[in-house]
Amino acid sequence: MPPPEPIAIPRPVPPGFILAAAGPDAIVIHHRRTGMGCMNAFLLIWLTVWTAFCIVFFWIKPESIHWESGSPPPPWAAAVFWAFDIVVGLIAIYTFFCRKSFRIDRDRLVIETRLLGLRWTRTLARAALRRFVQIKDGGEGEDSFPSWALRAEGERNTPLLARQPYACSQWLGQTLARWSGGEYVPAPPP
Repeated sequence: MPPPEPIAIPRPVPPGFILAAAGPDAIVIHHRRTGMGCMNAFLLIWLTVWTAFCIVFFWIKPESIHWESGSPPPPWAAAVFWAFDIVVGLIAIYTFFCRKSFRIDRDRLVIETRLLGLRWTRTLARAALRRFVQIKDGGEGEDSFPSWALRAEGERNTPLLARQPYACSQWLGQTLARWSGGEYVPAPPP
């Protein structure tokens, strides 16, 4: 077996990424979401106001809400409002606490996602990876938070990052393309 090739890591490493050696021919890139402060602030404010509304109007003072007919709202109406609260809460939990690690070995990429004690992995063979595509996934139309995603393409398409600053998805895409010998396809710069 030939000696392992060194893994070329572009410098500087953007904020949110930490590099760790994992043996003689492997490296782990740890990622923690960064750079979406406006979106994070929006989520927290929205979640706080919406939750307060649900508590006050559906729990403490349900008699203060009436339909046009004068009758109180049915229980399903409260359930819909609470469902929106839960969905946004789950998005906030994922945004604040999700951690990803990308282990680059000689012949595979292992993606590990951790969230509040849960852990799941996905392994992609190096030979099966054709390209890494950066995609603008936010900031168009009514979405005022510009962001970019990164997707690995090969035997199947695999999302790697979502809703990140341009430099983060660009750096990871270039790094993985160099390692795999595949192509990096950037999105137009901001």
